Amino acid sequence: MTRDISGCHYFRGTKMTQRGPQTLARFYGFESVEAVADSLPQDAAVLDAGAGASRFGHTIAAMRPDVRWTNLDVGYLDESVLAVLQKTAPENVTFVRGSITEAAELLPHSNQDRVFSFFALNYLGRFQIAGVRQLVRAAKPTGQVALGKLWIVRDQVATPSTIKFSPDPSNKSVVSHITQALNPLEGGAPPLPGVEYSAIRGDDSVK
Repeated sequence: MTRDISGCHYFRGTKMTQRGPQTLARFYGFESVEAVADSLPQDAAVLDAGAGASRFGHTIAAMRPDVRWTNLDVGYLDESVLAVLQKTAPENVTFVRGSITEAAELLPHSNQDRVFSFFALNYLGRFQIAGVRQLVRAAKPTGQVALGKLWIVRDQVATPSTIKFSPDPSNKSVVSHITQALNPLEGGAPPLPGVEYSAIRGDDSVK
């Protein structure tokens, strides 16, 4: 983990994801990308944190012109990468340059109905929990957050899992619970009410 000249956290050598929309929909627990689109409220604000070069947002935003979709990634600091993605994006997709660790500052209104983040948190090292806090802060109190393929340790076995929860402004235990779940020394903590755990398969087994 280091910082570039813009001050953003990033992990040197990390590749930008190019996973397909259907693959990501399955990882988030949906049957299809169409099911993800159908699940969004009218005029929803959606954040994909660590979106990379995936067309997940492109596809859903094209299906739902009412949705305001934001892709956030530190890789967009590369103008050539950003230009390619912007060229094919629907008008209701916005690209924000920066790190998950600054998500709430980059999107200061905390008005996201949905927040998605697949695998990117695993690259943040000791900044991982800071990243979780930022994504929770970026969501509305009535919003939902899905953090995909985090490695949850249970009884000394690391299992790739997707955590889904609805932030509760009066209950700060969401972040402390995720901190526990991600800490091998605290493995075995019971699920927090409102948190769904679902085992997911590796990249090669879900197309």
